Amino acid sequence: MNGTVKFRYEPANTFEIKAGRLWIACIFGLICVFLFHKTWPMLLFLTLSQITAIRNSLPRLFFPEIIKKLDKVANAGRLTDRNNFDKLKKYSNSVIFEYYQTPNLLEITVYANGISHSDNVSDLTRRFGEIFGVTPYVSKRTAESITYHFPISALKDETINEDEF
Repeated sequence: MNGTVKFRYEPANTFEIKAGRLWIACIFGLICVFLFHKTWPMLLFLTLSQITAIRNSLPRLFFPEIIKKLDKVANAGRLTDRNNFDKLKKYSNSVIFEYYQTPNLLEITVYANGISHSDNVSDLTRRFGEIFGVTPYVSKRTAESITYHFPISALKDETINEDEF
């Protein structure tokens, strides 16, 4: 992976659509369609009304393998509070992951964000080791977050050629 990858991911807000904003955007969009006889204002209003849902879904679109690993960590470590079945959202609360990777560094910060099992945030070293294949070390621990650093050389897949023998 070349360059820097940085995003914030919260499993509870991935597919959240704001219905109230969507209805207001539809009404304003229809008014603009009737006034200006163009459809682009309606599309613009609909897009802008759901900008937070779009922004929260972009990491899932561009980095699906990383998001799958973070979801596994969140589920295995019981870092999410599940909703009842009558709700549209899958989770009511979840941790927030901040993922930051450069060619020399991989850092994941986990924020507890008011989940019921907030003690589990400090016990994630083994979970990250199982899922990412490398045991991280804790570089910073505060009351609301914990930062894990991964040895980047162990994450790279190195192959041995026959020429090296």
